Amino acid sequence: MIRKIRFHPLAAAEVVEAQLWYETRVAGLGDRLLGAVQGTTEGAVRWPNAGTPTRNDAMGKVLERKVATPGFPYVVVYRVTDLDIEVLAVHHERRRPLYWVARTDE
Repeated sequence: MIRKIRFHPLAAAEVVEAQLWYETRVAGLGDRLLGAVQGTTEGAVRWPNAGTPTRNDAMGKVLERKVATPGFPYVVVYRVTDLDIEVLAVHHERRRPLYWVARTDE
């Protein structure tokens, strides 16, 4: 089964914000970040259970996973469903841990 990638609206906004920040530093760097995020999410589609578990339910089932983006200090947090890979957050790996948890109930 091939799942589709679906971004939470706030996760999509995080990607745009980070892309713009990098682009103002060095021309083309924002596009490289977008490519890294795209490659990371495509990897999650191919190997959905390869990401590091970030949260489990009371029975031990993995709720969300995370994967680092190559070349950037960003992490893609996602949830695997029967139909898609839902990206919940794309955040700097050293800032605001678990702030995205509220998005899982939406």
